[in-house]
Amino acid sequence: MPWPKSIPIELTDHERANLESTVRKAKSLQRDVFRAKIILAAAQGISNRCIAKQLGSDRITIRSWRKRFAKKRLKGLQDLSRPGRPVTFSL
Repeated sequence: MPWPKSIPIELTDHERANLESTVRKAKSLQRDVFRAKIILAAAQGISNRCIAKQLGSDRITIRSWRKRFAKKRLKGLQDLSRPGRPVTFSL
């Protein structure tokens, strides 16, 4: 079964600036940098397969983030709230 065609991504100037800023900031969370890199590469027209290879991920992950961004734009790149007890750490 062939892979579905990649969803085309077009960024506004504001979105591009926001994503590029996330990638450049030293204090950005790595999960946010990873997601920003996916969307920036997708906006250049790079296929899911090539993005996955560049970032050391798999096509399913790339496709998921691309799809979420296409539906919800920048808000789609944020973590969703999860049910259950919050994680706690103790030393």
